[in-house]
Amino acid sequence: MSLEAKIDTLTAAVETLTKALEGGLSAKTTASAAPSKDKEVSEDKPRTTRGRAAKKAISTSDLKKAAESFLDNNDGDDDYADRRAHIKKIIAKFDSPKFTEIAEADRQAALDMLKEFESGEGASSKEDDDDI
Repeated sequence: MSLEAKIDTLTAAVETLTKALEGGLSAKTTASAAPSKDKEVSEDKPRTTRGRAAKKAISTSDLKKAAESFLDNNDGDDDYADRRAHIKKIIAKFDSPKFTEIAEADRQAALDMLKEFESGEGASSKEDDDDI
């Protein structure tokens, strides 16, 4: 294929994609108009991740938002104190100086503990203090 033919093919693909962005074409037509690489991907099969679900890493900002929303529950001063104590227990359990500095491997477990407390499963009581 000559250089001019490649330019024409790419120009057509760019025009098709531009129309798609303007809402003129469906996603399937857009995918077929894009120039393909050496390796073709079947449009019928979605890409897989080798049997594993793609996992999004939990960032420190995600932890911060979760802790803020957990503490901002307007159920009174006693409830705030209980929630704050629960966060301190989680921090101690994961041996971290701050909630946002919990190790990446333990972040999902920490968020799960917050959810359990909110749902009433891990409600703080004097008897259950050692469970966390």
